[in-house]
Amino acid sequence: IEAQHIARASFKHTARSFLELFLVHRFEELLDEHLFTAESEEALQGFTEYDGPQVAPTGHIGAWELEAGILGRMIKPGRCSVVVRRQKNLRAYKHIKRWRESVGVRIFDHREAARKVLRVLCRERGLTAFLVDHNCSVKEAIFLPFLGKTAAVNVGPAVLAVRGNAVVWPGYIVRVGEKAERYLFCQDTPLRPEDYAGPHDEAIAKVAAYYTASVERIIRRYPEQWFWMHNRWKTR
Repeated sequence: IEAQHIARASFKHTARSFLELFLVHRFEELLDEHLFTAESEEALQGFTEYDGPQVAPTGHIGAWELEAGILGRMIKPGRCSVVVRRQKNLRAYKHIKRWRESVGVRIFDHREAARKVLRVLCRERGLTAFLVDHNCSVKEAIFLPFLGKTAAVNVGPAVLAVRGNAVVWPGYIVRVGEKAERYLFCQDTPLRPEDYAGPHDEAIAKVAAYYTASVERIIRRYPEQWFWMHNRWKTR
């Protein structure tokens, strides 16, 4: 019964996730109508005021499209970027990219992102967000425990965080309220450069394990809000 309830709710949340794409450029209206709150105002303040390179891992959970609004309107305007996977339908991708960039963030295609992200982190001391809960190829992966199975975890965000000497600070927007009509920004504890200091490969593995565990924790809190309709454990 519980599984059926979660599955039914998941379909509803998935539909809302795609519809929220049209709300990205209206993020300020959500603020004005008090529909957006932070789980910890102190953590949000630290997140927005940190003056240094940041990597912000997140996942396909809750209202992930609205995170562009947070980055563009509240955190380092002009110094924020999001790395995404380009869709096969280029016409649709261009429209979606324009909507996402309307709030002041830059969208980088993951296949061409490394040099651009390092420029954001090292030269601009800015922030880059990554969706880290999808499957990836063997050459991109480190294999780690995830929701009770071994998953291929994209190691790229960890490599760039270590190279950029960045704070790794996961964040997620989930829906709350009786009708899921409000939004809550949840943050994990930041992983600072001194926390993952050490040999290069070990530092990368530590960062990747950290953001993988963070995504698992938020999914276990809100399982019905995770976009799970893909083969997360495809790569073996």
